[in-house]
Amino acid sequence: MSSELLTTREVAELLGVGPTSVKRWADTGLLRCVKTPGGHRRFPREALQEMLRGGEAAQATEEDWVDRWVRMLSEGSGDREVFDALAVEYERVGSWARVGDRLAPVISEVGYRWEIGALSILQEHLASERLLRGIARASDDFALAPDAPRALLVMAQGDEHTIGLALVELTLREAGWNPRWAGRRTPIEQVCDFVRAGQCELVCMSASVHSKDAGSLAAQADRVGRACRERRIDLFLGGRGLWPAAPGYAQRVQQFDDFRGRLLAQSSYKAG
Repeated sequence: MSSELLTTREVAELLGVGPTSVKRWADTGLLRCVKTPGGHRRFPREALQEMLRGGEAAQATEEDWVDRWVRMLSEGSGDREVFDALAVEYERVGSWARVGDRLAPVISEVGYRWEIGALSILQEHLASERLLRGIARASDDFALAPDAPRALLVMAQGDEHTIGLALVELTLREAGWNPRWAGRRTPIEQVCDFVRAGQCELVCMSASVHSKDAGSLAAQADRVGRACRERRIDLFLGGRGLWPAAPGYAQRVQQFDDFRGRLLAQSSYKAG
């Protein structure tokens, strides 16, 4: 007797997740499936049991967590819900930098669902803006010392995706820094002038996965890096854009907790 075959929607309802998560599990081999002559996925019922019994169960739980976050951001009814969820994550992991690393797959999933048409442009914008407002609210909770060191935050030229830089700001505030937001579309020559005028003690540049012009990013890193070297201040390059692998004067970071560790080590060194 052949095994009962379930549709994507039936599997999603049984597991309490969205259909997009089920499709991704199938595409990555996490959940065994067969294809109908028409190309539709069908799932043997025992395949669900295999996944939940085996080592893949923890990954499925993580996927479920990501799915709940994406649905909350794109379909939720209030910004307070997002801030409360961020606070729960902070209590769980103990620092805002680690919250940033936890949110990385959520941000990627929002982009993935937009690319495949599972989220509309409006839903993607709503999700991004709600997350940005939640991060901003968490940032506002920090009272900074009047003499806190200043960090300049800059987006790579042509990049409009600022969630990563907002999480950098939150990480900096947690470490006692005073972020100064240059944000998007600031000419690189003005960033260099600002640095040379001694208006900051650190520069953070961010490039999202959408920044794919490696030559342009290398040129930007080189110009700002030379200005930072003149002032003997650090330059950090973050995000998933195509920054140089060995960016000369700058430091390449891809995790917020790593960035936080370097900030704390720098503060300890200067204090000593």
